Amino acid sequence: MSEEQETTQQPQQSSLKEVKFSLMDLLREADEEKKSSSLAKQLIDQSEIQKAVQDHLKKARHARRKNK
Repeated sequence: MSEEQETTQQPQQSSLKEVKFSLMDLLREADEEKKSSSLAKQLIDQSEIQKAVQDHLKKARHARRKNK
């Protein structure tokens, strides 16, 4: 058997040497990030709604002044 054939037949060793975080910790962190990002999206949505309402009110005030 050649040297090349020997290396391909040997089982692959994992390069993972140690685990720093438990799976539960990683899942918990991912869940928290998902919640915080959805909260951030809600805040952005609220901000956009507020801007739209303010723009509408400004246009309505301007229209009222114009009609007087």
